[in-house]
Amino acid sequence: MKQKEIIINGKLSIDAIEMIHEYFKNHTVNGIEEFVMSEKEFLDKYKGTYCLNEWSTIKQYAIYTIDCFMCFKSYDVIIESREKFYTYAEADYRLCGKCFDTNNKLYHSGLGLHLAGDIVSQKSH
Repeated sequence: MKQKEIIINGKLSIDAIEMIHEYFKNHTVNGIEEFVMSEKEFLDKYKGTYCLNEWSTIKQYAIYTIDCFMCFKSYDVIIESREKFYTYAEADYRLCGKCFDTNNKLYHSGLGLHLAGDIVSQKSH
């Protein structure tokens, strides 16, 4: 997974924009993708600030580019929350929409073939 961009729908101060970028900032540690700042650290740092109040009035999300496990083509997915980020980051298989459909067709065709493990796709959410 690679963060492509952060989208902010609404007008915010420069400080609030920087805070949102800090919220979505992540890195890889020992092969595991995680946020630089925990939710608690983030809230402790910005609790009671104008930036946090301002942030709650708009919609923001990050777009990540993900490589499909089956066809290896890249696709983009919108991540609105840390929970959704971790759903993708911790999944056993990340599939594009076409491969997700193919996997489901194989399973429901009577052959019973199916990837074992957690599967995420832009179609599964």
